[in-house]
Amino acid sequence: MKSNEFIKNFSILMEVYGVSYSEATIEIYYRILKDLDGKEFEKAVHTILSERPFPTFPKPAELLSAIATKNEEKAVLAADNLRKAVSMHGSYKTVIFDDPVIHIVLERHFGGWIKFCEMTIEDMEKFFKFEFEKLYKAYASQKNIEIKTKLIGKHDAQNEDKSPDEVGRYDRYIGDKEKAVKWITAYENKMLSLNGVDKKILELAAEKTIKIGDKE
Repeated sequence: MKSNEFIKNFSILMEVYGVSYSEATIEIYYRILKDLDGKEFEKAVHTILSERPFPTFPKPAELLSAIATKNEEKAVLAADNLRKAVSMHGSYKTVIFDDPVIHIVLERHFGGWIKFCEMTIEDMEKFFKFEFEKLYKAYASQKNIEIKTKLIGKHDAQNEDKSPDEVGRYDRYIGDKEKAVKWITAYENKMLSLNGVDKKILELAAEKTIKIGDKE
């Protein structure tokens, strides 16, 4: 998070709670919270202001906890959307979720949509019960990570070299289509702005897979 993004939202907190901290105290908060991106910190501040009942100024751990709680809620919704997508479309259709973290999890740990759909119902439920939330929260906290904007289904995989008229014919948006288009557009614009060195870093980062139980 850039220092100006931090100061902007931290100043809002100080104004609402009626406090004024020294530069040293503000620096301590920044050092603890700087690994968040600006939007995450802004959401944490909003959560604190809208849901926290206490009149005292929030500690850094409370701000971090607010973000963790939101990611848990997102993970539950993501799991629900995944189940629905498997049930409704199966491996044949290409799917595009409104949450890019789902794309990252499936690509990194299953090699894509088709292999995920080939899991047995029993194994899939075990995955949702014991692994998905941990993986989701781990990847949600990472920045500058490569994302596949489509999770390719069997039809597109089998017809990738055929008529361009077929492209997108079996695409299915899961969740909020407008939200999906928005994150894809933002991601593609970001990729266009990267130089060669930045792209190489993304490629190297894409080779790292988080596994449950690994130490970070």
